[in-house]
Amino acid sequence: MTGGPSRQHRAASAPGPPLLAVSPPPSTPPARTAGPWPLPNAPECCAQVRGNVRETLTLWGLADLIPQAELLANELAANAVRHGRDPIRLTLALDDDGTLRCLVDDGSVLLPRPRRAAEEDEGGRGLALVALLASRWGAERSPNGKTVWYELGPGSR
Repeated sequence: MTGGPSRQHRAASAPGPPLLAVSPPPSTPPARTAGPWPLPNAPECCAQVRGNVRETLTLWGLADLIPQAELLANELAANAVRHGRDPIRLTLALDDDGTLRCLVDDGSVLLPRPRRAAEEDEGGRGLALVALLASRWGAERSPNGKTVWYELGPGSR
């Protein structure tokens, strides 16, 4: 993926407070970029995602963000496997201001639809976690599908 996600953005609607960011990430080029890494469309991709996040954030001197970044990147990748389609890719970017951005692309144009999971539901809580722990997050359609992203700002440390 070059140049970041498209500027096109459509928010999914769900009852209750909005969970999806209403603005796309900045279009200025990041200071550092790692990836894109192609990911298999299988649950095993999550281990690769966590390894890519750990290795990159260690290299960038951001080891304090690893637990949070791994959890959120794992969630986006798991959603791409469950609800998206090939090709799936992970990209990490670091802006000059210290904002970390994680982007997961997949070949489906269907944007995530956050929902409120019932107490007995086994799934449906992942995007709520992303909304709770990320500084910002969102999703945009792209020429080849969609990009779902989150940011961890300098205050996340």
